[in-house]
Amino acid sequence: MAKPILFSRTFPSGHPKAGQATYFIEKIWRCLSGLPGLQRALSKFSDEILLDMDPKLSIEDLPAKSHTIRAGNRWVEKTLFSPRIWEGAPYRSKQIPFAPNLPVENVWTILILPSKEVFIQGQPYGFFGSPEINKLAYHDGLTPDEFEHWFAKLPFE
Repeated sequence: MAKPILFSRTFPSGHPKAGQATYFIEKIWRCLSGLPGLQRALSKFSDEILLDMDPKLSIEDLPAKSHTIRAGNRWVEKTLFSPRIWEGAPYRSKQIPFAPNLPVENVWTILILPSKEVFIQGQPYGFFGSPEINKLAYHDGLTPDEFEHWFAKLPFE
C-alpha cells in the first residue's frame, strides 16, 4: 500500500505569496514526463487536476520538481508513495491522486538551523542564498526567496 504525500496547490498562510499557485503538480509532472509510458498514465489525471491552471502557462516553461522536503523520518527508500492534493480545503476534503504510485528513490536527512545553514546527511551544505541552496530550492520547485520563506520556522529537520 502506497503512503500518501500531499502537495500544496498554493503557498501557505504566512508566506509572502500566500494563496498564490505553487504549480507543484505541474512541476512534478514535468519531472516525470520523460519516463516511458508515464505520459499516458498522467493523462487520466489531467482533466480533474488542471481545471484552474493558467491557460497561458505551459508545463514545459516550469522547472521540474524532482524532490520534496518533509519533516520527520517517515520514509525509507523503495517505499511506494501516492502523490496527492486536497480537492478543497486541506484536511476537510478528499485527497486526489495526481500521478501513479511511485517509489521513494533516496532519503536524506536535512537540518536547517536558525543561522540558515543547511546540513545534508550531517554535512554542511550551504547557507540560504548560496549557489548550493539555490539549486536545492530549484529542485524543490521553488525560487530561492520562496524556499527561504517556506522554511522560515527554524530549526527544521
